[in-house]
Amino acid sequence: MDYVHRGEALSNLNIIDFFVNTYEADIDKTCQHKSMVIDDETDLLRGPKRWGKPFHERVRYLTSHPKYKSKLCIVWSQHHNTLPNFIGQYFACGDDEEQKSFYYASMLTLLKPWRDLRTDLKHPNQTWEEAFNIFCSFASPRELRILSNIQYFHKCEAAAKCNGFNVTV
Repeated sequence: MDYVHRGEALSNLNIIDFFVNTYEADIDKTCQHKSMVIDDETDLLRGPKRWGKPFHERVRYLTSHPKYKSKLCIVWSQHHNTLPNFIGQYFACGDDEEQKSFYYASMLTLLKPWRDLRTDLKHPNQTWEEAFNIFCSFASPRELRILSNIQYFHKCEAAAKCNGFNVTV
């Protein structure tokens, strides 16, 4: 819900970047400065200019978010160290013919910005593979590296199984 109803200033973030590069805070606690200004067009909160550490960008959720009046997103500074921790089974393998469509859909969900899963990841007349290939042709080097790293896990697992190691994921 937080990702779907993120403010317009964060609309270009994919789901990984949203959860790694932002955190949620109470509006009351983060807006204690009387000189804070809310830009009504972008829902960005601007703080006072000051010496030292730069003011972190604050973005309100869309009005459709249930906590619109009480919570907002704060964007971490550029060189912070936060890693995603995916709970559950590992991502599908892109080389497994039985899971290809699921792999394409999962990777698009992870790396392509969206608000509505039913309409934003692919056109109704497209296959998941077509949508994925179009995404990859415009993807950033970082996004392509993430895709490569996900496949690397599966290659290592397959190599370990070929060498007689008992691998359970």
